[in-house]
Amino acid sequence: MTYRAILVLGLGASGCFVPTEGVPRVLIESKVLDGGTQCQKGGKVVQVGLDADGDGLLDPTEVTSHVLMCDPIPEAVLPASIPDPAVVIQSGRISANYVIEKDWNLVDATDAGFDRYFEKAIVFPSPFRQAPSVIIGLTEVDTGPTNTRVRVSAENVTAAQFTLRVGTWAPDSSLWGVTIDWLAYTR
Repeated sequence: MTYRAILVLGLGASGCFVPTEGVPRVLIESKVLDGGTQCQKGGKVVQVGLDADGDGLLDPTEVTSHVLMCDPIPEAVLPASIPDPAVVIQSGRISANYVIEKDWNLVDATDAGFDRYFEKAIVFPSPFRQAPSVIIGLTEVDTGPTNTRVRVSAENVTAAQFTLRVGTWAPDSSLWGVTIDWLAYTR
């Protein structure tokens, strides 16, 4: 199965994003890979490039970069002769807030002082061979009527998990909840 996305953006005078005419479109294509030499258990390849001929299809000559995302292989079944994939990527989303997390202390400064943090262990769907790099993206914030101050980070990263740390500071900051997207990768 192949998925295609077309990205055509420009900045208009009002600051809004509007389609841009005469500029080649950026095409993103994702293809499922069967098990084989590139990925033993299968996976996906994501290709990116400019639609130079304007046909809406990403031709092999238009591909400018690609990422290979192999499905994880349990370490116990990896023969020594199979090379590691160039990049292994896993990702996920977590929502945390004062309703679902009993130890959420970020709503009121009187609960825990000036600097306040919430921490949660995030376990990778499949362990990596080594501790990966983790990228955190803050995709939703629920705050009160006061100042918005938010810190997010990945702490204590191991091959099996990391600790998501969400924080705020100052007595006039209220943080009721967040949604975080994370991406972990090794090379």
